[in-house]
Amino acid sequence: MLAQFSSKPQAFLPNDRNVVVEHCERLYSLDSTKPEPPSGVGNTIRKWVFGLLGGKREEGRGLDRAAREGRPPRILVFRYDAVGDYIVTSPFVRQIVDHIPNVEIDVVGSTRNAGLLRSDPFVNEVVSIHPAHPPHVSWKNVWNHARKRRPDVVAALVFTKMTKAAILTAFAGRQAMSVTIEHSKRRDIYGKVFDLQVPHRVAAEHYMETMSSAADALLGVRQSKPQPYIVLDQPTCERVSSRLVHYDAGFQLPSVQGVVAAKGQVLFTDASPGRRYVVVNVSAFSPNRQWNVAIACEVASRIASACPDVVCFVTGGPDAYQRIKIGVDGLGHDRVVQWTGNLKEFMALIAGAALIVTPDTAAVHIAAAAGRPVVALFAELIKVAEWFPYGTEYRALLSPNPNTIDDLPVDFVVTHACDLLQSSSM
Repeated sequence: MLAQFSSKPQAFLPNDRNVVVEHCERLYSLDSTKPEPPSGVGNTIRKWVFGLLGGKREEGRGLDRAAREGRPPRILVFRYDAVGDYIVTSPFVRQIVDHIPNVEIDVVGSTRNAGLLRSDPFVNEVVSIHPAHPPHVSWKNVWNHARKRRPDVVAALVFTKMTKAAILTAFAGRQAMSVTIEHSKRRDIYGKVFDLQVPHRVAAEHYMETMSSAADALLGVRQSKPQPYIVLDQPTCERVSSRLVHYDAGFQLPSVQGVVAAKGQVLFTDASPGRRYVVVNVSAFSPNRQWNVAIACEVASRIASACPDVVCFVTGGPDAYQRIKIGVDGLGHDRVVQWTGNLKEFMALIAGAALIVTPDTAAVHIAAAAGRPVVALFAELIKVAEWFPYGTEYRALLSPNPNTIDDLPVDFVVTHACDLLQSSSM
């Protein structure tokens, strides 16, 4: 059963971060001093498996091996889950590149994010595996890649299914130093495979900060603040700008460090004239984060009515297209429009928006990296603490029901969206 924080909807702003942490400590009874759980069958099996996978590792592992061999360092990053998770990991990649200019970063992605990874100018090669967690024949791709590249460091920057991460780390070879995120209750077990485990301070630390700490630990330096980024390509931005013209909506990319051009490209930030626009996204992975289309369309309609200079685009994944069409058509509002398109177009659309209203999903982190203001809808307080829109203006709205964001009242969402639109510099 998910923990309920309040029977009323709550709104949190950037200055409320310490308050959110305190609430989490009480709600979830967080205590890092709790002893290790008693050894059970599951942990006994894990110890045996991880011990077998770790084996005897070579001496002299790590970045120094590249210097001894007179070549650029090679780092293999595991990020084979979702798009949002990769954006949260981007501070690690950027920090490594900033400190080791000739580094070669390869990424193990999945069919869900491989296209995005291949356009990343900071990524050398991409290895794609099936996104499912059970063993899959595509894991052989990691084995083949590692035999060819022999990485100096493996960064398993994933949060769950660590046996999978341990197997793939073993595939990468025992010549590689390995880094992962610490599991507070299984540090000894994970230590049989991973040389370096970076702590994550539950509730007190955004996962981007944890990723930046992983780079700090590897490099032996301290960066003051994570620098996430998204990758956009110019042809996609031109297509999005052309489509927006039909709705009298303007388009301009922000001139911020968080927006970088795809490999071999240059982004142009000249503005096209038109109204500001708001992106209202309905889709998310977990059931309690998926937003009812009818509610989202009503929110979009109310925002458009309250702000005459704004066009609202309602969007989501392909599985929501038909429901969004029905919802938007039923409104009959000339400034509430359905948006469909691929992932790259979705990212460009967000990067040019005046505001994004979205469940807790990749759209939150895309917008935050681009410096765009966000109204983020959360079902669980712990998610507010660890996955809020990092580094941008935001309102984190928490549902009174941890099982669904649909219990956030329309008026509550609209009020905070309009307030943020009015106060934002976008």
